[in-house]
Amino acid sequence: MVGWAHIHASCDFERGPHAVIEGLVVDAAARRGGVATALLEAVERWAAEAGLPFVRLHSHVTRAEAHAFYARRGFEQVATSHQYRKVCSPRPGTA
Repeated sequence: MVGWAHIHASCDFERGPHAVIEGLVVDAAARRGGVATALLEAVERWAAEAGLPFVRLHSHVTRAEAHAFYARRGFEQVATSHQYRKVCSPRPGTA
């Protein structure tokens, strides 16, 4: 295996129905060989066949090459954001 894509359908109040790419990975030795393009084309076909009007994804701010790749494939940057996390401790007596 030289690459994989993880995609699913989603729907939320702000964006409506759409497809989400949760992961797209290509082995370093296979990069620049068309694998990622083929994966994105398959994702786009799947989304279109499922009646989903667009595909969205997140890409880490440090991944400049990935950003350029997505832009060449017709994706547009629509937001920037920070991600937050808080560990929640169970309430006493509920564990």
